[in-house]
Amino acid sequence: MVDKKTGEIVREIEVGHVDYRAGHAPFAANNDVVVYPFGVQDIHDTPPLTQAFDRMMAKDIKTGQKLYEMYTGYTFAEPFLDDDGWAYQGTLDGYLFAWKADKRLANRPKPNWSFRAGGAINDKSIVFGDYVMFGANDGVFYCLNKKRVQLNGNIKLMI
Repeated sequence: MVDKKTGEIVREIEVGHVDYRAGHAPFAANNDVVVYPFGVQDIHDTPPLTQAFDRMMAKDIKTGQKLYEMYTGYTFAEPFLDDDGWAYQGTLDGYLFAWKADKRLANRPKPNWSFRAGGAINDKSIVFGDYVMFGANDGVFYCLNKKRVQLNGNIKLMI
């Protein structure tokens, strides 16, 4: 955490590790929670131990306490956290998962809802009002009503 006035680091919370394919550590945060994809990785071991991100973890911003760990399947996408505290995560299997991210979840939690696209979701989704939008490797840009989990439209991208 960085003090906005001074620029000083006032607190650090470990949130996984760098995705060496992307060159950064993917995460999303608000004033209450930080969510991030996680997979076992130790590049300093011999032989190196690497596993793709296959679950989402969350920590309380104020305490750093782990809130939950949720299996999603393999993902390259960054999570998105909307203004209402909902997290969205795409997977290589083409699922978009959504869950209320800012509270402790039960053991072995499940997402509140999911939607399956026709191809892998390799990038962050976006939210505008009641709609969550994302692209998939099937060449389609999807627009879902996030409250009814209903497809509002899709556009086939011609390249």
